[in-house]
Amino acid sequence: MAEDDFFEKVGDFLGRKARNLRDRLTFDETDLIRAVGKNMNSEVDRVLAAGVDPNIADIIGRRPLVMAVDNNNVEIAQMLLGAGADPNLSGKDTLALTKAVFWENEELILALLEAGADEEQAGPDGKTAMEEARSTGVERLISLIRDFEARRKEKSIKKDKELHQRQKAQAQKAKDNREKVEARLQEEAQEKAKSETLSRYPSSTKDPLLALVQAIHEQDEDAIALLILQVENLNAFEPHTKTTPLLEAIKSKNAFATGLLLERGADPLVEVEGTNYSGFSQAVRQKAYGLVSKILEGRTEEAKEAMNDPKQDISPQFMAYKDPRLFNLLLKGGADPFWGGSEGQSPVIKAIAKGSIGILPVLSRHQVDLNAVIDDKSVIQWAIFYNRKDWVEGLLAEGVTKQDDLVEYTRKLGGRDEIADYLSK
Repeated sequence: MAEDDFFEKVGDFLGRKARNLRDRLTFDETDLIRAVGKNMNSEVDRVLAAGVDPNIADIIGRRPLVMAVDNNNVEIAQMLLGAGADPNLSGKDTLALTKAVFWENEELILALLEAGADEEQAGPDGKTAMEEARSTGVERLISLIRDFEARRKEKSIKKDKELHQRQKAQAQKAKDNREKVEARLQEEAQEKAKSETLSRYPSSTKDPLLALVQAIHEQDEDAIALLILQVENLNAFEPHTKTTPLLEAIKSKNAFATGLLLERGADPLVEVEGTNYSGFSQAVRQKAYGLVSKILEGRTEEAKEAMNDPKQDISPQFMAYKDPRLFNLLLKGGADPFWGGSEGQSPVIKAIAKGSIGILPVLSRHQVDLNAVIDDKSVIQWAIFYNRKDWVEGLLAEGVTKQDDLVEYTRKLGGRDEIADYLSK
C-alpha cells in the first residue's frame, strides 16, 4: 500500500470506532482489491472489518464486487454485499449482475437480485443483465431474472435463500468468534502493558504525563493506550520535555497517539506554553493535510479565530504561503490571506516575493479582494515592487484594476522595463 501522508489515516481513524486501531490506520481500498482478486476470503473479511469502503474502485476502475462475481466467489460476494457493497455500481467493463449472468451462476444472480441489483441497468459495455441473459439463449436465466419475485416463493429459491442465510449466519458467527478472541487478546495486551510500563517508564506511577510523552516519542502503542487513561489533563504542558502529548504526537508523526488524543478531547488549538504555536500550527508546519482538514471540519469557528488571532507571532496561513493545497484548506476554513501574524509578513506579499504564483488561483477561487491595499501598496504594486511579471500578468488576468500611475510607478523603481512595457500596452 502506498505510503501517503500518515495523517490521512488519522481522519479515517477518528471517523470510525473499531476494535482494531492498527488495521484502520493500515488498510485501504487497494488491500481490498488485492484480497478479492486473489480469492483470499479471510483477508477480505479482515479488511472489511477494518472499515474499508467496499464500493471504492481502484485507479483502473476495478470494483471489488464485480471482481468477486467474475471469480465466481460466492462467499466473498456475500461478504461485500453484507458490508454494504452497491450491486448497481459498475466495474471497469460491466455490472456485477451482468457478469453473473455471463457465468450462468444462479446463486450469484439471486444474491445480487436480493441485494437490489437492477436487471435493466446498462453497464459501461452498454449491456443490461436481461440483454446478456437473452444473448445466452439460456431460458432458465431469463426466467430467473424476469420472474424473480415470483420465483422466490418456489422451493428451489427458498432453498437458495436458506443457504444464503446459513452462510451469512456462519460468517457472523465467525466474526463474533474473532471479536471475542481479539477482545481477549486486547485485554491480555493491556494487562501486559501495565506491568511493562512500570519498568519501561519509571515515572508512570508519579508522573503519568511525562511517561505518556515519552511513550509517544518511543512509538510505544501499548503504553500510550494505558497511560492516556491516567492523564487527567491531556492539554497540560510537560515541563521536562517542554511539550504536550498532542504536540509530541504530531511532531513525531505518531498517528496512533494523535488519533487517540483527539478522540479523548485533546485540543489542537491550545497554544503550547512557552511557544507561539499549537498542535494545529505544527500540523500546518508539517503539511499534514488530512489532520489539518479534520481539525478545520470539527472546530470551524474556533479554528478561524485561532488562524486570525492578532496576538500570534506567525499565522498558520503565513506558514502555508508556498503550498497551494494547504493554503486552500486554510482559506476554506476562514483564514485571512492577508494576515501573517504580528511578526510575519502578509502571506500574499510573501508569496509574491518568493514567486509562489500557485497561490494566485487559490486567492481567486476564494474571491479574495485582489485590489486590496496592504502596507500602503496594492497587490499589483507589490508584484511590481518584487519584479514579478508573472504575478502582474496573473493579477490583470484575474480582473485587477490597472491603475493609471502603474507605469510611472514601475519606471521610478527602475530595472523593471519588461513589466513597464507590458503595462504600457
